[in-house]
Amino acid sequence: MNFQNLVLKTHKLEQMYDFYRHTLQLPEAASYASDRFTVYFGATALTFVQSEQLAVSHCHYTVRIPEKSSLQAKEWIRLRMFLHNKGGYDDIFFPGHKKKSLYFRDPGGNVVELTAANDTGSRFKPQFSAADFLKIGEVTAVCDNVVRSANKLTAFGLPILGRAYKHFAAIGDHNGLIILKEPGGSCKFSNLPIQWSPINLTIKNVGTVQFKSKRLTLDKNSYSD
Repeated sequence: MNFQNLVLKTHKLEQMYDFYRHTLQLPEAASYASDRFTVYFGATALTFVQSEQLAVSHCHYTVRIPEKSSLQAKEWIRLRMFLHNKGGYDDIFFPGHKKKSLYFRDPGGNVVELTAANDTGSRFKPQFSAADFLKIGEVTAVCDNVVRSANKLTAFGLPILGRAYKHFAAIGDHNGLIILKEPGGSCKFSNLPIQWSPINLTIKNVGTVQFKSKRLTLDKNSYSD
């Protein structure tokens, strides 16, 4: 499945705009508004909405980059911000998924993961730029009941990888995944706690998935192609 739009809330709208628009140099969809803005990670729109009630956002999402650009992307990011570091390493390889990832935080507290996509058809490029971001390919949603949320999503028409467990479920396919987790533990490659944050996710040809107050709501009226 393909994510068209991810909507997150923030209490630091101006700082977030400066980070995503100028530090990461992402193109924006329209002029900056007083309560929101939208930028693009490749094929996926990312929208931030001002919220005075949300002190810190804890969303973890993954941005895919071309496999042959991983080293160039790492150097590009290093020039702009600090990467998460664990045990002296600022990236991690996942043998089971055959992917390498690196992590950083935005000013609002969200954990952004860059992961090299398995795209053997991509060409090597000596330099990396914001135009090489492909899309948002994974979003972690914290909910109060993983199994119940997984069942609602499969009934909504979304596939599940394996089965749902009490603390974890993976919904989707190789194009896009929603990772369901219960609160507790820490984010991958960091000591940051896994906590709930409101998420609104529009999936192409499916509809909108929302996690509000740790509860999942679904809206097929938002169907879009």
